[in-house]
Amino acid sequence: MSHNIRTPIHSLLGILQLLSDNNNLTSDQQDCLTQIQACGNVLLGLISNIIHVSVMDSGVYTLEPSSLSIRQTLQDSYNVLSMMATQKGIELTGTIHQNVPEYIIGDRTAMMQIMLNMVANAVKFTSSGSVKIDVQVDAPQDISA
Repeated sequence: MSHNIRTPIHSLLGILQLLSDNNNLTSDQQDCLTQIQACGNVLLGLISNIIHVSVMDSGVYTLEPSSLSIRQTLQDSYNVLSMMATQKGIELTGTIHQNVPEYIIGDRTAMMQIMLNMVANAVKFTSSGSVKIDVQVDAPQDISA
């Protein structure tokens, strides 16, 4: 079943990649294409999440830890939600402090879902002003214990 759902999205993402290789696009067109690609990747991740949830319901769920970039996750979230914020007249900004490592080990799909849910809710429930994502490390923790 998952193959039947993911294959068309992979095809769309492939076509979008071919379009993004076109040097004749204006800056605005390229920006739109980048947003569409980010949304497609997030949609693919959401489908994976749905599949993961069905696996969890069966009692067989495991996280898939790998190296992931917090900066890229934040950028992907911004790309997906910036249109929503703009339509509401809300400024969406983000800061990643220098003490945040470039890469962490975690489940990228789960991290992206958490980030999207948090930011989407913040935008949804903010009537005016801005939403700021501020990522920092509070204190090093010893996980060896």
